[in-house]
Amino acid sequence: MDDIIDKYGVVKGSYDEVPLPKIQAFVVDKVRDVADAAVKKPSDMFELKSEAIPGSLEWGQILLSVRAAPINPGDLASNAGAEAGGRAKKLPHGAGGDFIAVVMKVGAGCSVVSEGDWVIPAKPGLGAWRSLACVKEKEVIKIPTDLLPVEHAAMLREVRSPYTGPHTTPSPWCTPILKDFCRRLSPPTPRFQSPPSTPFNSN
Repeated sequence: MDDIIDKYGVVKGSYDEVPLPKIQAFVVDKVRDVADAAVKKPSDMFELKSEAIPGSLEWGQILLSVRAAPINPGDLASNAGAEAGGRAKKLPHGAGGDFIAVVMKVGAGCSVVSEGDWVIPAKPGLGAWRSLACVKEKEVIKIPTDLLPVEHAAMLREVRSPYTGPHTTPSPWCTPILKDFCRRLSPPTPRFQSPPSTPFNSN
């Protein structure tokens, strides 16, 4: 069923759209490539603007409030570099590939995340440098809200990659690193679960 929905979509009017307030979001677009002669400093590649968010959430969409979005070398690299997946990305496009965001609204058809959940991108290319974003639920990964400080959690998409290499699905990327963090943050297991049945010097 999900494959059919991904391919053909869901007819509007067959579900209740979630209305959104009429507000503007700050957005940073990448407008020039690093190889452009007009680029004298990194900031020359980007443009800050504001744009209205959609009036409602469509099937499978969620509204995110981006709390932290770091800068990494891939954000400044050539537009046809590794972060572009080997394909040239048409300019302008949303800048940034990593963020930690809070789910503000959940649309019809969403079953994994709820309002208040923390999420990170499942893959680069969402355009992370923005204050608000409407994305599909399947484009993000839910993480525990008490896993890490916000600033550290914003880098989880980058941190998880070396564990398993390049995968096409988010779960193999994220699971090892989350398990490792849980292991490191959990209290140590006592060496002895119960006292010995006989004294050590009984002999």
